[in-house]
Amino acid sequence: MSDHDDARPEDGATPTAGNARTRFGQIAAGLNRVTRQIQSTVSLQRRTPASPRLESRLTILIGALGDPHHPLHQRASADLLALGEAAVAPLCTVLRAESDWLRVFRAAEILGQLGDARAVDALLGTLNHPNSNARWSAVRALAAIGDARALLALRRLARDDRGKTSWGESVAGAAQSAIDQLQSRDVLTLGLDLLQTAIACVVMIIAVNFSAGIVANVQAELDAIGRVDPAALAPAAPLVRTVEPVSAPPAGERPTVAAPVTTGTIIADGPVRAAAAIEAQPVGALFAGDTIRFEATSPDGLWFRVRLIDRVTADSRIESADGSAWIEQALVEAPTAALPVEPGGP
Repeated sequence: MSDHDDARPEDGATPTAGNARTRFGQIAAGLNRVTRQIQSTVSLQRRTPASPRLESRLTILIGALGDPHHPLHQRASADLLALGEAAVAPLCTVLRAESDWLRVFRAAEILGQLGDARAVDALLGTLNHPNSNARWSAVRALAAIGDARALLALRRLARDDRGKTSWGESVAGAAQSAIDQLQSRDVLTLGLDLLQTAIACVVMIIAVNFSAGIVANVQAELDAIGRVDPAALAPAAPLVRTVEPVSAPPAGERPTVAAPVTTGTIIADGPVRAAAAIEAQPVGALFAGDTIRFEATSPDGLWFRVRLIDRVTADSRIESADGSAWIEQALVEAPTAALPVEPGGP
């Protein structure tokens, strides 16, 4: 192939050197993606038309790609890359043999970065471009996209192309590197597919075994329906009730009867004390509205031993060892029932 222009790209971005090593491998595993890639290519022609403003912007940027003197030349690649999918079809129209090599070079470079498989056919056509720089860029883009359809064309290029880029890179070497990259990717994909298949088989076996156990249990339950256990038909033994003897209390001792619970209400705020005496130590305080339970009364009836049942303020409390305390008779509503008498002294 001949090279019509050996100029170096004006942007100063020298492409990375390709690997010229030759290695032949199996490509059958990569062909399973051909159908999907063809469908992607067909969708390129069915894309939604861009707005007039966007089409104008794309035209200006693509024109700047091949013109180093254009004010947008330095940023055209980045702007087209930022436009993403909308730039794929316009960039593919640039990949023609009669197009300026620098514009083709940059367009192929951007398509490789976009990684859109719809550009594969146009990039394959660029492998026949008369300029080696353009062919090299197309090879790199095809390797980046990773479409197995490129393998045959890349093999031809690796075998027959004797061209070099203006910076000394071999087109054939870049093609062989792309072949190696595509084949290693296909082997990895095949390995992942096999691993996924193996995992799916293991899960299926576990599910089948689990289902078989459930079916067996259900079948056993169904078989048991209608069966009668002979032991269940045998006459039951007569029920003999055993009456526990009730022990009588010792002679002279009265049975213990639980005292009735008597409750009341605090009618005036006041302290509660450890003993039934005004000089006894305070152990808390009760407030009007608190509900109490009467436990006992002092011999003179002026004090009651009580427990707090329901408080009306957070400050209501009885802080004694057994939770009871003595309160003056004037602070509580008088009990309606008789109470046990306790000394209640200090």
